[in-house]
Amino acid sequence: MKFLIDTNIVIALEPSFTSDFEINTDQSLKFYMLAQKLGENIYINPEIIYDLQRDKNKERLALRKKLINKYLRIKAPPSLSNLDKSLVGNPLKGSNDYVDNCLLASVMGNAVDFLVTEDKKLHRKAHRIGLDSRVFYLQDAITLLLDLFDEPPPPPPSAKIVLSHELNENDPIFNSLRHDYPGFDKWLNGCKKKQREAYVIPKNGTDELSGICIIKKEDGLPTGAKGRTLKLCTLKVRELEFGKRLGELLLKAVFDYADKNKYDYIYFTAFPKQDKLIRNVNLKMTPNDNANLTH
Repeated sequence: MKFLIDTNIVIALEPSFTSDFEINTDQSLKFYMLAQKLGENIYINPEIIYDLQRDKNKERLALRKKLINKYLRIKAPPSLSNLDKSLVGNPLKGSNDYVDNCLLASVMGNAVDFLVTEDKKLHRKAHRIGLDSRVFYLQDAITLLLDLFDEPPPPPPSAKIVLSHELNENDPIFNSLRHDYPGFDKWLNGCKKKQREAYVIPKNGTDELSGICIIKKEDGLPTGAKGRTLKLCTLKVRELEFGKRLGELLLKAVFDYADKNKYDYIYFTAFPKQDKLIRNVNLKMTPNDNANLTH
């Protein structure tokens, strides 16, 4: 998603001194950090420079001009001709109303998905032109972003959920994977950098693992079907632990995760020699499971 932020959000995010903290600074920071964590893009419209230039504190203005370079800028912003002047007016270029119209034109022209502003006047104007569902107050934007976070349910006994960077790449459980998958270490390092989640079953009395399942969140299946999707990137039980139903324990944890967070599909890829795994997964699914399984 692409979020466009109004000048009042930029100012709240970029205080120069403690005395410059705005009433919305805490919420603005929370919105910004959530967007960054989820990989959502935050944009500014180049025309907000007119708003910033109204600051009579030249030192603060110079600093903010530099700081706003960390935000993406809309290239070739949509024209104001997209807006009905009878509803939004035809303000003088550079005025506050002019900047507001430029922001609305960016939304109307679909250069961004949403506009975030605390300006009630701008919200009223958005309502008049039918954009109120895409113009958010800070709290609305925060709520939307929070809804995108998955909430892992409590894992079954013996299993726990960790981030990939917590995994020890030298754990013996990975030895056979290196043999079957050329480039495994590079792939695992990529999982760590992306902080993918993994369900693991620790081996009693040691720092090693008896079972592991690394999950990846995708937007659809390789077949082209669209929907919230979990890919089981690695589903592995240590050879010495076969027969203890640890694979079923891992699958239960993943299925509970998918059910709680309303995923549409779960899939994995497997070699023909892994027919036992394929049978095990199929048997584990029931007609009541919300997510569909493919492999």
